[in-house]
Amino acid sequence: MIQLEIFLGYLRTIFSVLVDMQNQNSIKTHCPRGHEYTAENTRRDAKNRRYCRACTKMLSTKDYGHCGMSGCHEKCEINKNTYKPYYYCEEHKKARKNKPSRSHEVRTRENARTLERYYEFKDQFFEMYGQVCSCCGESYKVFLTLDHVQGGGNYHRRDRGTVGVWKDAIKKYQPEVFQVLCFNCNNAKVIMGECPHKKQRNRTSRETKN
Repeated sequence: MIQLEIFLGYLRTIFSVLVDMQNQNSIKTHCPRGHEYTAENTRRDAKNRRYCRACTKMLSTKDYGHCGMSGCHEKCEINKNTYKPYYYCEEHKKARKNKPSRSHEVRTRENARTLERYYEFKDQFFEMYGQVCSCCGESYKVFLTLDHVQGGGNYHRRDRGTVGVWKDAIKKYQPEVFQVLCFNCNNAKVIMGECPHKKQRNRTSRETKN
């Protein structure tokens, strides 16, 4: 009970300090560079924090910007609130505003098509490389997945995407690059560097030789 009272007192102290700091900042009439916080010179963000417009304008080194649309080199005007250039020129801003957004039905149809291709490539991979885990012998298809023999699966997936990895694996039979593993053996290989099944087999073979 005593520890709880000490902790609550500590929280009250911190809260009072924060309130005092907020009050001190709200009392200030000039920014750190000496500009007065007038109605014309003050800008507030979504969290109601004050910004000096004169300082923002002074720190802005560009008088204009360039359109971010590929192939467009038009100049963009400066935002009067932030003193930073807009990302798109007027023409492309209107074009993007009038561009119809993809409907939910279109996105759902595209996702279903991608999922269908994923399962198609997955079936072709198991037909080509086998439907048994090369480490523990698991044959239930739901538990099987693709594995990179020499590692590097994360980089391959970032570069080609999940569907692209399966597509690359079925282009040509490459048992030195790809293999079938169950999820247990695959995760153990990632975390431990080597599957415990393989360690056990190596230990057993050494004992048999001795």
